[in-house]
Amino acid sequence: MDKELPKKLKEASLKAATVIADEARPNVAQVSGRLAKSTKAMATPTAGRVKMGSKAVPYAGAYNWGHASRAQGGSMPGHAVISEALGSKYDEMVQVYSDALDELKKEIGL
Repeated sequence: MDKELPKKLKEASLKAATVIADEARPNVAQVSGRLAKSTKAMATPTAGRVKMGSKAVPYAGAYNWGHASRAQGGSMPGHAVISEALGSKYDEMVQVYSDALDELKKEIGL
């Protein structure tokens, strides 16, 4: 079980992050659809996270967090879709983690 534990923890983290990503994705502005498609759940054995943006979608950070006035002109308010998704699905995410940890405890006999 020792070698399987990190893999199982990563799976639990991915499930929990997917709850948030699935909630955030439809709330992203749909102009070309690239920003929504770039919103993905990712995980390691110690953390789950939601990634928005890519090399092809470099404006994701500015979309989510906003930016102040700049040399090119204009500012942009943030939309905080990931934070809003976390706020609305927090209890479900915690339950996903809790269920996965309970299952792991049963498997290792705790």
